[in-house]
Amino acid sequence: MRRFRILSALLALSLASAAHAAPAPGFSAKADAIIRRHVAAQTFSGVVLIADHGKPVFRKAYGLANREWNIAATPDTVFRIGSTTKTFTATAILQLAEKGALKLDDPIAKYYPAAPAAWSGITLRNLLNHTSGIPDFVQANGFVKGPARIDDYPTELVDLVRDKPLEFTPGSKFHYSNTGYILLGMVIEQVSGQSYADYIGAALLKPLDLRHTAYDRQDELVPDRAQGYWRVDGAWKNARVMTPASIYASGALRSTADDLLAWDQALHTGKVLSPASLKAMFDDDGRGYGLGSFVETRHGHRLWDHGGNVPGFCSAFEYYPDDGVTVIVLDNIEGQDAEHLAKELAGAWFGWPAKKP
Repeated sequence: MRRFRILSALLALSLASAAHAAPAPGFSAKADAIIRRHVAAQTFSGVVLIADHGKPVFRKAYGLANREWNIAATPDTVFRIGSTTKTFTATAILQLAEKGALKLDDPIAKYYPAAPAAWSGITLRNLLNHTSGIPDFVQANGFVKGPARIDDYPTELVDLVRDKPLEFTPGSKFHYSNTGYILLGMVIEQVSGQSYADYIGAALLKPLDLRHTAYDRQDELVPDRAQGYWRVDGAWKNARVMTPASIYASGALRSTADDLLAWDQALHTGKVLSPASLKAMFDDDGRGYGLGSFVETRHGHRLWDHGGNVPGFCSAFEYYPDDGVTVIVLDNIEGQDAEHLAKELAGAWFGWPAKKP
């Protein structure tokens, strides 16, 4: 019976992704024009990859990967992906749950003995879906000018908010908090006996041959790595410092558009998680966020997505499960433009009414 249920779930998944939504006529030209408008506005420089059922139909690079050396971006350029990392962290936790190494409803105090009494009702599930009530360490006073600039230990990041009151009763509300994913990274380390970086590499990246995806390190020489920038008072500046270690399991990964497409296909076709875990990942219970992914409906089309923003970079990683359409945008200019651009490109694909720029 269990085998029948699993096969049925896989069949349902494959049928859901089998629906074909051909792009609107003239899509490539429209997409290129949309992107060039963002480039001209000096808000986008990077790579766009759009795929139909895993097959790229639009894959182009724009602008510069390095402004000081005038080096153009290419489709193979490596970018920091910020909070898109959370999808990998959540997947690792779900895999460990499948192996019986932990349970999603375990209290965080089981893995983090320094948890204050106020956290006694907080579970791993609460951390995954941002319903813990724990304040976001990134918003803590002094983080940007202090801890963000050094390679902190995860415990030091949690210490920034550990003694602050909870924002609400655990499980009662949704409020995005990077702190939850720092704690989840610590759980992965404790349960696996490996560093977060080593475990993600061994359990997720190497089996899927994601050769250009890794826990980013400032001192590592990375071929084709983009530099990050922001624009201040009409002038380009190098990105402010935020070390990968200072955001750890909440946002430290780097990747390429091709690797993210391969990850997208592996995740959504059941090669990484069981049908039950995959279902749990995208069950938002009405909050708009599942376990490591936003869950939306846009113009009647279901959408699973996650963006990422760190100084000098922004990313968008979107999948329309009923249509089999994937939109990936990697940008080495600080801001929200990757997600805005991804929405416009999806609109061009499906033929939605265009909004004014």
